[in-house]
This record gives sequence, structure tokens and C-alpha cells, in this order.
Amino acid sequence: MWIKTIVFILVGIAAVVLLLLGVGLIAVVLIWFWNHGRYKMGLMEKELEGDVRYSVHRAKKALKKIERSPLLKEAMNFYWVSVKKIIKRFFTKNNHEDNET
Repeated sequence: MWIKTIVFILVGIAAVVLLLLGVGLIAVVLIWFWNHGRYKMGLMEKELEGDVRYSVHRAKKALKKIERSPLLKEAMNFYWVSVKKIIKRFFTKNNHEDNET
């Protein structure tokens, strides 16, 4: 009788310890995923900020070029080239955010 009780208590303690280890492992994995998501979100925000900065730079450059150009066709060509470069920039990954060409 006492042996069965001791075995049940030991099995219960082992089950609780395994359950706590499993819950701890799940918590660590969830925290890692959360931290990884925050890191990726920060990278995305920086990349988007760089893309917007590049787009504004290209738009200002296009407007200056249009002001100086007497030919509408030349100004429109430069404008569309700028728009294509801006779109291309949004769909490529930033390697260097200082690259404002």
C-alpha cells in the first residue's frame, strides 16, 4: 500500500516537472518569436523610411529638372524614369540606406 502511494506521488511529481519544463520551453520559444518579429518590424520600418526618403529625393530632383527643361517631352521622360526608379526601389531590399542616387 505505501509503495503504491509513493510510486504515485513520484509519478505525479515527475509529471508536474515535465509539464513545467514543457511550459517553460513553450514560453522561451514564444518570447523568441516575439523578439524576432519586433526585430524584423524594426528593419521593415527602417527600410520603408529609406525608401520614402529616396522617393522624396527623386521627386525633388525631377521637379528641378522639369523647371529647367523647356521641352515637355524631355521633362515627362525624366519624370517617368524617376517614377520607375522609385517603384524599383520599393521592391528591392535596402543594402545601404545612405545610397541616394
